[in-house]
Amino acid sequence: MMRPGERGKRNMAAGVQFDDFDVRPMSFRGRTRDVLIARAGQRPVIVMHEIFGLSPALLDFARMLVAAGFKVYMPVLFGATDPSNPKWRRAMPCVLFEFRMLMKNDPGPWADWIRELATFAYTNNAPGKGVGVIGLCLTGNLALSAALNRHVTAPVMSEPSLPILRAGGLHVTPEELAAVKMRVAGEGLVIRGYRFELDRICKRARFDDLGAAFGAGFDGTCIPTDDKRLHSVFTDDLRDANGDFRHGELQTLIGFLQERT
Repeated sequence: MMRPGERGKRNMAAGVQFDDFDVRPMSFRGRTRDVLIARAGQRPVIVMHEIFGLSPALLDFARMLVAAGFKVYMPVLFGATDPSNPKWRRAMPCVLFEFRMLMKNDPGPWADWIRELATFAYTNNAPGKGVGVIGLCLTGNLALSAALNRHVTAPVMSEPSLPILRAGGLHVTPEELAAVKMRVAGEGLVIRGYRFELDRICKRARFDDLGAAFGAGFDGTCIPTDDKRLHSVFTDDLRDANGDFRHGELQTLIGFLQERT
């Protein structure tokens, strides 16, 4: 008989180690995906991976959040989980469709799924202010859509990259945008954003649009750099070639999550 969590461990590639997480298949709205749940930590935070899946850099980021006291939930939304495995390329047609990458105002079907996961994370942890949701690159905009759920009190958009064919744009429906604006105005919700100053994927225009939409409800940080290649604020580009941190924004992120979850 298969032990709890064993199914998920068999499904995931052996190139990434995650012994400090339990793997749980979770179903919402007719979709079942594996979710890695940290065994330690208390304050719930959902971390959504980039297009390459559960890379070592993503797991390092998640573990730093766990060390800071957060109960991290990492859903496997698409692609391969082993960064050495090229299978993610074959998943691109599915990703293009489900994330509506080329459209202006449609986050795709995963937005509802993430909101359901946020409710689960909130109700299955000690009572607190709410849940943090961190989106990275392709999933960055989903953190904004997740904020329709009132349990989401700390949405974080790190290098949000959709819609991919526009420098600006928020990749949410007008109805979603209006609902989040109501939370900003009525509840004091704040959306955090991070990008490298010269990022050619997540450009300044996107942060300008977020600021125009939410005013003081959007707190965006553009990290100074002279390197146009830098993109992944908290994962692949968090450290330089010597292993040193390129910036101190991990601490501002942790402070934001501690204050609001």
